[in-house]
Amino acid sequence: MKEIFESIKNHIDKLRTMSMKNDMPGLPAIIGDIEKEIETINSRMNRETRLSAIERAIYTSSHSIDETMDQIANLIKDEFEFSRFDIVIIDQELGRVMRRYSKGGFGEADLEKLARHGALGVTRDYALEHMEPWIVNDIKEQDPKWKLARELDVWVHGTFPLYYKKKSGEMELQGLIHGARTKKSFLSGKLLDEKQINELKRLGFAINKAIHDARLAYFEHGIMKIQNIIGSTRMEIMQETDEPDTETTQNQMDFILDAIINIVSASIGGIIIRENDLVIPITLRNDSNESIPVENFTISSRPLTGLVSGALFDGYSIIENEVVKNGDRMDIEIKGLDDEIHTLMAIPLIESYSAEGKVRKTSIGVVILVNKKDPDNRLIKTDFEGNEGGFSSLDRRSIESISPHIETIISNTKSHKKLHLLSLTDGMTGLANHSHFMNNLLTLEFKRSKRYGTPLSVLLLDIDHFKVFNDIFGHQVGDLVLKESAKAIKANTREVDHIARYGGEEFAVILHNTPLDDAISYAEKVRKIVNQTDFTEKINEYRLFNIIEANKRFHAILEIDDRDIRNAKIAVMKNHFNLNIFKVVELLNSNGLKEAEKMILDSIKVTISAGLAFYPDTRISSKRDLVTTADMLLLKAKERGRNRIEVVALD
Repeated sequence: MKEIFESIKNHIDKLRTMSMKNDMPGLPAIIGDIEKEIETINSRMNRETRLSAIERAIYTSSHSIDETMDQIANLIKDEFEFSRFDIVIIDQELGRVMRRYSKGGFGEADLEKLARHGALGVTRDYALEHMEPWIVNDIKEQDPKWKLARELDVWVHGTFPLYYKKKSGEMELQGLIHGARTKKSFLSGKLLDEKQINELKRLGFAINKAIHDARLAYFEHGIMKIQNIIGSTRMEIMQETDEPDTETTQNQMDFILDAIINIVSASIGGIIIRENDLVIPITLRNDSNESIPVENFTISSRPLTGLVSGALFDGYSIIENEVVKNGDRMDIEIKGLDDEIHTLMAIPLIESYSAEGKVRKTSIGVVILVNKKDPDNRLIKTDFEGNEGGFSSLDRRSIESISPHIETIISNTKSHKKLHLLSLTDGMTGLANHSHFMNNLLTLEFKRSKRYGTPLSVLLLDIDHFKVFNDIFGHQVGDLVLKESAKAIKANTREVDHIARYGGEEFAVILHNTPLDDAISYAEKVRKIVNQTDFTEKINEYRLFNIIEANKRFHAILEIDDRDIRNAKIAVMKNHFNLNIFKVVELLNSNGLKEAEKMILDSIKVTISAGLAFYPDTRISSKRDLVTTADMLLLKAKERGRNRIEVVALD
């Protein structure tokens, strides 16, 4: 093509020479027109080359969806001299704007104003309804809703819908592109003419393809990453000679959940299972790969009406990106979160089983994802109408596609029972944990007591001065005391009753169908048994006490800066444990290690204080009232000297 232009120029030069020799005055004008036409052709060719280069850059982008869209937005904004340019990705299934890539112009505050004012809806609705661009070259004469846009210096504006034609022939809306120019551009005549509109339409096809490919890559990468993690956990299971222990199983579920949280950019995630009417949180994690105590999770079981319970009990996936707005359907609570819940996704875990010669399916659990984050790691909030973002149908399909692998792990490795046991029990004592006690055991027993009118007692027990006990003897001895106390309580409790480690050094007992007098007798018996238990033999057997470490702990107590705290600890050692810290330290400093060790071990004293609540009681109308009453009575027992039982006073 370049050679052709050179040849034309040569011929023009010859014509110009001839016109000068033959005195042809009209020929120069003709030649001038030819030159202008050539310049136009050349300009168009350069433009075509430029557009082709942009198309190639879009088509060949191999970056993530965010990097791809960001690159495209930069290219087009600069090429078409837009003051601002947006690529908006829409989740057609949810009917929601999921991501906006903006260059220039509006900040977040301005965008929020436009959304509230309805201006964005004007362009979007027209473009979606007609599947054609919405163009205005003098925005001041348009709908009054655009008054705010004029205030933000938007005078020329175009919105182009991005539709992708699927193999089925169906058109799938993927997004919109918005281009805007300022008043200065408008006054200088830089409008969106037909040529530029066609060019933007043309580039829209490339953008469509880039969005589709980037979404597909996001989907496939996410699934592959999680499947690799799941595959590695299954290899670990196969390599086990025996059934994997609860710690291994817990780690496997934690790894999988961490991957899921990372892939969908959630702040919090959880895996919850169900056993009939029992709801059991297996693992809760945050986006820093840290565990959240499962007792921080509660769910009010409202099948079909609640967000999570709908997925858990009825087996269908849930996405709610406006939790604040639709808070009446929120049925879970996670204590200790820095932010309230704004966005939520719940994906059921389905297990197949055979019944009556047919394969049936049932929901055995749910994966919960909470609070979606944007690419800048900021929480996506949904506090105002028209806000964008949140969990997408692509996120949902990603988790749904790998959920069968999670279900297979649970089924094939008998993890279901392992996880069930793991979630119900405290790892140290083997007793029921706080969550199982509150959410399941006490719930069922209180309902049973109300229904049949049978008496129910709840006892909360706390080891006295346990923190100072650990200061004296060390945490290893403290753990032994917890385990042995749990054994002593369990050995003297009926099988129909329930014992739990309520938290720290605190235990809880539910006494089924037990009159108050019998509950008092049981509480006194347990108190005496724990007090009379000899822990010294096992401490020596397992070599849990180290005098050198004890020396360090005692010096640390004496070096506490806060005088009140220091004196309080010393007083407890003297009055409760009958141990003179100054005398012990003196022996240690003079190398009287054996004498000091004997003095310390002889001071071992384990007592418990307890509060006993009873139902029926006119002041108690819920299971929480029972626990609260028992807790208040426990505090009263401590205030009255410890090593005692305080009982609810019935009317």
